[in-house]
Amino acid sequence: NKMTLDDGDDVAVTAGATTPNIDAQLGGYGSLAGTVYGEDGVTPLPDIYVDVYEPDGYGGWQWVSYGQTDATGQYEAGGLVTWEYRVGVSDSLYPDQFASEFYNDKATVETGDDVHVELGAMTENVNASLALVPMTVPHSLASGWNLMSLSLDPSSPALPGVLSSIAGD
Repeated sequence: NKMTLDDGDDVAVTAGATTPNIDAQLGGYGSLAGTVYGEDGVTPLPDIYVDVYEPDGYGGWQWVSYGQTDATGQYEAGGLVTWEYRVGVSDSLYPDQFASEFYNDKATVETGDDVHVELGAMTENVNASLALVPMTVPHSLASGWNLMSLSLDPSSPALPGVLSSIAGD
């Protein structure tokens, strides 16, 4: 099998005759996989989006594939050809509990590290650790009573230390 028409072998054929033993096998697409952890590098994060980008030919990047982490923080993004890609990781919740990043702990797609994928193969261990987003709750205490309550969903995979302090004037 050859990847391009120019690399292919010539096949001689005769009009009106069958040319035997001219077979080809198509390979599968490539993929990348990994695990997304909390900032401790140990706690797996479920429901995190993983987006894959390729160069758009004009100096920018275009989205080409995605995955989402399962309950164990693992994901797979497929449908990829042999190429260099950039991988972005972001929280699926709004407002974000975790900061977005690009592989390998980079802030933008332009500064992210390339991840090489081969057609028909899985590139593994494209992992990430996401930091918590600092959250400020604006409030003012006026005369009289002011009640502030925080509702925490017990089914949420919150990490220890999500709420570090509350202070007021």
